[in-house]
Amino acid sequence: DSLNNSAVTPINNAPNNVQGLNNNEVKNLVGGLKNDGIITSENYTVEIRDNHLFVDGIQQPDAVNEKYKKYFEGKGDFIIKEHKVK
Repeated sequence: DSLNNSAVTPINNAPNNVQGLNNNEVKNLVGGLKNDGIITSENYTVEIRDNHLFVDGIQQPDAVNEKYKKYFEGKGDFIIKEHKVK
């Protein structure tokens, strides 16, 4: 499983500090971002802030946000990080 090293971390002091994504949702979100070429390396950070998607600190365009919103809408602010150890 390629996501063994990923961690979902709720952002402290976020308005809705909820770790609302289950492993399946994380896999679907990250898998989709990889398939779309938005995540291109094995070391990445996916962040949700105020229902906006950021990948490696870059806010994604509205079209991307809308496509993936089903995975994170209403789930609070959180960060998914994956850093492969070689």
